[in-house]
Amino acid sequence: MVESGYIGYVGDLMEMCVIWLMGPPLSGKTTLGKMLTRRMSQNGIRSIHLDSDVVRGVIFKTPSYSKSEKSIVYRILGLLANYSIDMGYIPIVSATGNLKVYRRELEGVIQHPIVKILLRCDPRVLRERDYKGIYRGVVGSIDTVPGLGEPLDYDGEYDYVVDTESRSPVDSLNDLLSIVESILNISLS
Repeated sequence: MVESGYIGYVGDLMEMCVIWLMGPPLSGKTTLGKMLTRRMSQNGIRSIHLDSDVVRGVIFKTPSYSKSEKSIVYRILGLLANYSIDMGYIPIVSATGNLKVYRRELEGVIQHPIVKILLRCDPRVLRERDYKGIYRGVVGSIDTVPGLGEPLDYDGEYDYVVDTESRSPVDSLNDLLSIVESILNISLS
């Protein structure tokens, strides 16, 4: 199921924008980000996947997942997204964005339109998917896990919603493709 909002910069030509996949840990951001990037590439559209976990792992040898660390990661993602667009790539960012302060860190750096797509998934399903040990406190402090120690506060700050709870990754990708096709005025079939 896809819910849509109005994006005011859709034009006759493909516009360069940042596609931000937001949602709680294990909602499918990385999986769908990689799948979308691959599909765009197969259709001759230059795109790059920027994953917050990858950026965090490069910058911090032993990530703490603290608020200050997260703020740094979001600013760097914003800088990488700008640079990607400057080089002719559409950045697809996978980052939780669960608090307004983190969204503002990324938005404050990006100089291009941002399309925010929330991947919605029930917390019970997320815990069942927990192959990373996030909800068991194996990775980082339980206090910094979105949905446990930190709230999931999206406060309506997204343009579209893709339900990843009851849909397969392929079905969720198809929902995502229809959004991206309408935003960029392209075909990815």
